[in-house]
Amino acid sequence: MKSKLIVQFTVDTTGQIKTPVIIKGVNLEINQKIINIVNHMPKWTPAYLYGKPIKQNYVLPFTDHLWLDN
Repeated sequence: MKSKLIVQFTVDTTGQIKTPVIIKGVNLEINQKIINIVNHMPKWTPAYLYGKPIKQNYVLPFTDHLWLDN
């Protein structure tokens, strides 16, 4: 059976990832590993509304191949 970890975070108006939170975790070690991966992602392109950048929440799933291969 595949395990899935789900993380939520905000991309601010500059494209920085802020406040990653595990919504559905696997275990403490893997949860922290995924938070570390998300925190070290390069800048994203922020969402725009009426031509201006806005903060936007995202939900990102990770499947078990990320932690079973290591």
